[in-house]
Amino acid sequence: MQEWLEDRPQPAGFCDGCGAPITEADRFCTACGRPTLDICSWCNATLAAGARFCTACGRPAVRARSKVYRRRAIAGKPIAGFGFRAGVYLVDNLIWSTLTNVLGPLIVRGTAADSVKAEERLREQQPATFGELMDVLGPFFWWVAGVIVVSIAIQAVWNSIGWSPAMRAIGLRIVDAHGNRPGWRRGLIRTAGTWPSALALGLGFLAAAWHPEKRTWHDRMAGTWVVDVREKP
Repeated sequence: MQEWLEDRPQPAGFCDGCGAPITEADRFCTACGRPTLDICSWCNATLAAGARFCTACGRPAVRARSKVYRRRAIAGKPIAGFGFRAGVYLVDNLIWSTLTNVLGPLIVRGTAADSVKAEERLREQQPATFGELMDVLGPFFWWVAGVIVVSIAIQAVWNSIGWSPAMRAIGLRIVDAHGNRPGWRRGLIRTAGTWPSALALGLGFLAAAWHPEKRTWHDRMAGTWVVDVREKP
């Protein structure tokens, strides 16, 4: 154990933005994504001291460690705009709602025979028994619970690998500060973060409209960004 502790990278300082410890090898804070060096906000190339333009991409240099620093790209891929993200989100939800609307009636239809007895008792003004009600409503409740569980599981997978079907087809990716896939830890945090984003009347999602880096609440919780990976003409 002692040898393992000695081999661990030792903090070389702390992030200007969030105060998290950073090592000498870190180009970005692993907690909040803020650059630890003077980095080009477009291509992530290291900027020379006093440089006015990036020698890698030729764009005007931005002093990355400034408090007003705003990232415009992750690993050379531009950050996706709010409208683009919203459109892809609607496509994903359209696909999922179509599947549930098609499969739902097929599942619930299997209870039609059980509901006949309860309906006959109601016509005769006789209360249906609890067992008869559960025969009718039970499968529906299980279907709703199944939709919720499967939705959460699918979202966790999508957030971990960095794309949903619509995002992959259209050209968006979820990445960390280094442009890599989020991984399971960030994916689970991002999935859990969608709940407060949604419960706050959707403000967590709408926050991407005015955030300088187009990040939602759950993006900031998980340390992720959404980038546009389409090939530019």
